[in-house]
Amino acid sequence: MPFQFAMNEVYLRDGSRKVKEVLKAKREKGLYCACAPYGYVKSSEDKHRLVIDPPAAKVVRRIFDMTLAGFCTTEIARTLNLEDVPSPLIYMRQKYPGKKIAALEDGFWNNFVVLSILYEERYTGKAISGMRPNLRVGSKQRRKTKREDWIIVPDCFEAIVSENEFQEARRCID
Repeated sequence: MPFQFAMNEVYLRDGSRKVKEVLKAKREKGLYCACAPYGYVKSSEDKHRLVIDPPAAKVVRRIFDMTLAGFCTTEIARTLNLEDVPSPLIYMRQKYPGKKIAALEDGFWNNFVVLSILYEERYTGKAISGMRPNLRVGSKQRRKTKREDWIIVPDCFEAIVSENEFQEARRCID
């Protein structure tokens, strides 16, 4: 019996390693293997490609425009709340009513939600992965990796903001 358990463990580790290698190869080709960020949806023809979600992309575009116009993140959040613009969490719950969407957000725009959008480099059309891999198989704990270890593939999908606008917005908030 102990020998059989040891063999099963080896078999599971080998399978896990192979799955990780396949996913890494897909990511290096620029295929998207995660949930789509706010402003994008997965393509109906190819689930590994992202396409712009027009209503959400309009909000993302507006956040970047307001930042470049000199508004701070709190002012942007306050404006979006006053205009009843659905936050990313509320928008996803409205768009996918049957899907359980767990999140830390309370449903309102705040400066942290706005900052997370302004720091999201994927809006420039880059496929980015490998930022926080799981510590081990089956674990929900993640570790943050150095930027050099990330897999970044430029021009994988249509950009919501240009690289210059993204960098300028980062300078404004920093």
